[in-house]
Amino acid sequence: MKFALPNFGENFKSRGLPLDAKLEWEDKWILSRLSEAAGAANKGIKDFSFSDATTATYNFWLYEFCDYYLELVKKRFRTLEGTDSEELRIAREVLYICLDRGLRLLHPLLPFVTEELYQRIPDGITKAESIVIADYPQPVMSWRNLAVEEEMELLQSTTSSLRSQAASLGLPPKARPHAYIRAADPEARRVLPKIADHIATMAKLSSLNVIDDASEAPAGTIANVVSEHVTTFMEVAGLVDLAAELKKLEKKMGVTQHNLQTYVSKREMPDYEEKVPPQVRHANAAKEESYKAELTEQEKVIAQIKAAMEATA
Repeated sequence: MKFALPNFGENFKSRGLPLDAKLEWEDKWILSRLSEAAGAANKGIKDFSFSDATTATYNFWLYEFCDYYLELVKKRFRTLEGTDSEELRIAREVLYICLDRGLRLLHPLLPFVTEELYQRIPDGITKAESIVIADYPQPVMSWRNLAVEEEMELLQSTTSSLRSQAASLGLPPKARPHAYIRAADPEARRVLPKIADHIATMAKLSSLNVIDDASEAPAGTIANVVSEHVTTFMEVAGLVDLAAELKKLEKKMGVTQHNLQTYVSKREMPDYEEKVPPQVRHANAAKEESYKAELTEQEKVIAQIKAAMEATA
């Protein structure tokens, strides 16, 4: 609400989305996910499986609408602010649809809060006097777009990988590194130019350039494998002290190795299988696997930092 209400402007009243509306990529995605959430919520309520309805609605609001859609449309609203363009009207209509239908989906689960918020959104052709008497949203099958949803999955996996890499390298929160991305399969190569700017926005990059070959990435960039088909390369020179970061990571790796050895030693004790209860053995095995995965990740990052330091020496 803090973002949406000011961006509707003073005189906005929803007239509905025109059938020939020129939707942006992120609009198509969020409407597809909203339709899916409506279908899942309706089914959950019909089947008296309220946990399913809650999960569907919660996931839409938090992980899709707030985490991704709002972040992707902020730039559009900044760019279009003060104009009277059709693009701005469509952006507002999609935002309104998400709030209107999203609140109505949530109403059976949070009746008082949703009524309060519903009264704050602008008037529109679908808005009732009270959310209590408003129709419960149904899925809109014409909004479903599986192709765009698959493209968003690539954006999300790449964004998550880049964020994790930045955190592993100790980049400051305000750092905006340059990055490059390469795809090995034709479908990803087709999609990446369309979503590269969105990935840069979500991963807090200054830019993300699509390249055809790893050799096009400048020397000193740190590679990161997103999937078997997609690899990113991040420039960190000048953003972080690689030598200091290497020292910190090597110290952390020593602690991880010690913790791992503790659980390995427990497992190798005589009569371990007979003397230790099954639930404790399972917990110990899980901790051992966790430390192994952590150690593998630390070794990978350390190798990448060393390679970057050698390339820029």
